[in-house]
Amino acid sequence: MAEEVEKKFLISAKERAKLTDHSKKTVIGIIQWYIDGGKDAMKSERIRMILTQDGNQRWILGKKECINGDLIRRREDETTLEPSAIQVDTLSRFPFIIKSRTIFKTPFQAEVVLDKLLANPYQSYDTQQLLEIELEDETDDIDKVVQQVLSFFNMEGVKDVSKDVHYTNQAIAFRAKKNNQQMSFPVLLNILKKEIRSDLCEKK
Repeated sequence: MAEEVEKKFLISAKERAKLTDHSKKTVIGIIQWYIDGGKDAMKSERIRMILTQDGNQRWILGKKECINGDLIRRREDETTLEPSAIQVDTLSRFPFIIKSRTIFKTPFQAEVVLDKLLANPYQSYDTQQLLEIELEDETDDIDKVVQQVLSFFNMEGVKDVSKDVHYTNQAIAFRAKKNNQQMSFPVLLNILKKEIRSDLCEKK
């Protein structure tokens, strides 16, 4: 398993707008279904679909586990799945999140992404925007890199929720308000396509 070192920040819509004004970025769409029951806050197992702006899909089975109970440091294992092996209808019984992900280009050795959770007919989320900063080299000083990134974007007033289990994607999915409709993958896919197409138009 690879080691992931990441910090997470809760931001407002105003702060999101300031971030997305940054021109060097890529936007993708993501749906994640949590298939392990959510019984252990320190572990998760998910199926993720990634949609690129040119319409390509990638499916990944992922497992994460906190190291010594630390939400900032986790072990991660990912396996690519063949789309033909996915039975989408069976995923409808699992909690999920649907989000756009803006990936920023910065001069730092870190992946900097902004996740926006999307309104949909099946679940309502109590969290809208999260900024994540993940080290590319897990031996670097996470606090030093985070400070550099936040200063670069002039985002020093954001709320650090890295150690708050309520802001893991799994927790947000399981806490979501469920609506009484059967999940339709084509509907979710159209929501993602519209969102990331809108972001593409904003970049031009």
